Amino acid sequence: MKRATPSQSGGEPEPPASAPAPPSPSSPIHLRRLLVPTDFSEASRAALALATELAERFGAQIDLTYVIPPALPIDVGHPVTAAMPVDDLERRAAASLARFREAHLPKALPVVTHVLTGAVAYELTEFAARRNTDLLVISTHGHTGLKHLLMGSTAEQVLRHAPCPVLVARAAGRKRREFRLRQILVPTDFSAPSTKALHYALALAEQAGATLSLVHVLALPSWPEFGYARMAIKSAQGRRTAQERLQTLRAGLGDRGDRVGAWRVRSGNPFREIIAEAEESRADLIVVATHGHTGLAHFLLGGTTEKIVRHAGCPVLVVRQRERDFVEA
Repeated sequence: MKRATPSQSGGEPEPPASAPAPPSPSSPIHLRRLLVPTDFSEASRAALALATELAERFGAQIDLTYVIPPALPIDVGHPVTAAMPVDDLERRAAASLARFREAHLPKALPVVTHVLTGAVAYELTEFAARRNTDLLVISTHGHTGLKHLLMGSTAEQVLRHAPCPVLVARAAGRKRREFRLRQILVPTDFSAPSTKALHYALALAEQAGATLSLVHVLALPSWPEFGYARMAIKSAQGRRTAQERLQTLRAGLGDRGDRVGAWRVRSGNPFREIIAEAEESRADLIVVATHGHTGLAHFLLGGTTEKIVRHAGCPVLVVRQRERDFVEA
């Protein structure tokens, strides 16, 4: 592993006078530092566009970062090439970052560029911890099968290990428009992590004047305990219980509950139903919780979140119960 190489001299810049003023100190949202990895591809620009809008809105700084992996594919079209010594790779990557910043980011925006060397996901999450990053903004290609394994796994590894919330922009989603928060979808299973996701969504909705939708999915068992004859009865009972819990959840928010415009109970595969709900409600953002586990626990608890990230047509903000927060409790 090699430490970051800042590619901008003079250390971290002070926000220029023309930079947008940060939100009022009374705001529960405190976004000061965004980490945005790039591989110079068109896909990575989806994350950069989101990060730019957030940085301008909240007066945040962007750490624009490129990671040189341990073994690069030999590709003459790539900004750096495996045929060079490491020092030359770093210099060339730093130059590419400078050009990328010049071409795709406003000059008034405070940006520091960094070059890292090592396993991409590991370096990004370790760097985020060292920099006290408030939000990591990353793109995913949204592929499945072999392409997903090769191209999408970095974003998912970052999701599992990031020390802060992660905002994921799926490059293959619907045609990109300006990131305006008008409708936010919050899936909930009434657990502590999903309650935290709701807290984040409320803060963002209040700041942007957006409306929230809540959805709970009843996952129907493949082998019903009491047989298929009683599955409809059990499903109806579960739906009524979930509706009551959603209403109680909304009522417990007090005046803030006015932001919740709708709540629905759906039945079926959780990630498919959540994606369907996002499409039907025309959600601009999904705020979802993940337990951040690995191994068997990850397979049982974290898979739904990663599938949402992989297939959603809008950005997805992923929060965990224990992490660095940018929204006050």
